[in-house]
Amino acid sequence: MKMKKILLTSAVAVALLSGCNNDYDGQDIAGSKLIVSASIDQVNTRVSDDGIAWTVGDAIGVSDNLSNPNLNIKYVAGSVTGEFSSTTGIYILGNDEVEYTAYYPYTGNENISAGVLDFKIIDEAGKYVGHNAIDFMYAKATASRSNPNVAFKFKHQMSKVSLNIANGGAAETKAETSISYTLQGVIIDGTFDTATGEVKPGSTKGSVKVETTLGTTSSIILPPVVAESEAEPIQLVIEVGDKIYAGSLKPALDSSQEYQYTVDLSKTESGEKLQIDSPTIDGWTPNVEGNIGVEEEKGNALVKETYPLLKENPYINFVGSIEAREIPNGAADVVVCEAFVGNVILKLYEGVGATLISKVKQGMMTSLRSKIGALLVKPALKETLKSFDASEYGGAPLLGLKGLVVKTHGSSKANEFKNSILQCISFSEEKIPQKVQEHLADYKSSREAAKDGI
Repeated sequence: MKMKKILLTSAVAVALLSGCNNDYDGQDIAGSKLIVSASIDQVNTRVSDDGIAWTVGDAIGVSDNLSNPNLNIKYVAGSVTGEFSSTTGIYILGNDEVEYTAYYPYTGNENISAGVLDFKIIDEAGKYVGHNAIDFMYAKATASRSNPNVAFKFKHQMSKVSLNIANGGAAETKAETSISYTLQGVIIDGTFDTATGEVKPGSTKGSVKVETTLGTTSSIILPPVVAESEAEPIQLVIEVGDKIYAGSLKPALDSSQEYQYTVDLSKTESGEKLQIDSPTIDGWTPNVEGNIGVEEEKGNALVKETYPLLKENPYINFVGSIEAREIPNGAADVVVCEAFVGNVILKLYEGVGATLISKVKQGMMTSLRSKIGALLVKPALKETLKSFDASEYGGAPLLGLKGLVVKTHGSSKANEFKNSILQCISFSEEKIPQKVQEHLADYKSSREAAKDGI
């Protein structure tokens, strides 16, 4: 009997089965207990927007695909950092790597497949059921007896719609006023396959009503839907006291994507109306499944939308996407990225620069020969290492403003402040703000001329 791919869920089972197997040398008998951790690519699971990936007590179901599998074994979060434990546990025998699947939220009974779950986003009274019940997530990961640590990376399978509803002067209410909004014409049912992670929308359309507060962002989970060309948009109806505002949203909703709408209750000459900006579309779990790369079609939704705009601008020498490793080589003079990514890149280079300078200095002091060599190359080396020292730059200018602003660190020391001031002087002498204004004016004029056919 070949037991290389059998997982056992109790010490008793191990003893019984190992007694009839003469292929093992005794080292596999005890097995290795599966150690489960889980993360979510983008925090704010369950659309709680509280910045916490997991809540103590959150439960996931873990299964394997072996011939005698462990099915729907319940693992519970013991902390907010993603460590999970099980009263039953899974034990790994054999030396082969095993693939595990996991889903959230847990349902059913252990060793019985949870199967395909039916769901509704509203209860019998027509009220939204809440995020926890329908924020379906799915993940795959591998582990082995020699390395029993399995790290699941969950991906949201539903769609998320976020509304930032602000008072633009139409409603005579305070910012914290309680309001409600209703999404009409949305799919309210569907199925979730716990074995594959697939979500299929149902065919029933209805309305979902949500209570929220004016001036805050409210989120709701909906089934992913690929809309047909003739599909009717989702209707948005907002109630503020005795006033009602109506507008429409995109009918198509992609899996794992968040649609962020800015909604303004505005007042115009023709009366009060609802102003809805085009949505910002981004993933709950961006850059999953290898979509990072220099190819035009890669990146999250925001990158994909921005790329053609930069490419078509005749006033920009746009070279396309570049790899992060090409930044220090000067592959581009200006790198456009999301703010968080940019901050990570800057802080990383600061750390690398400081570490490099320190390591070079240490290396030159290791022997008499290195010290002599250091004296010979000191002038040139000192000048070279300056380019890796963040304090030599002071800060960075904020462009697009009418004035001159140089942003520097809150932890900046005297040298950085000095260089920031020098930058301000240099930018002023070069008349950078004026040049930006002139360039934008020229660009605007050329666009208007193109529209007029000149």
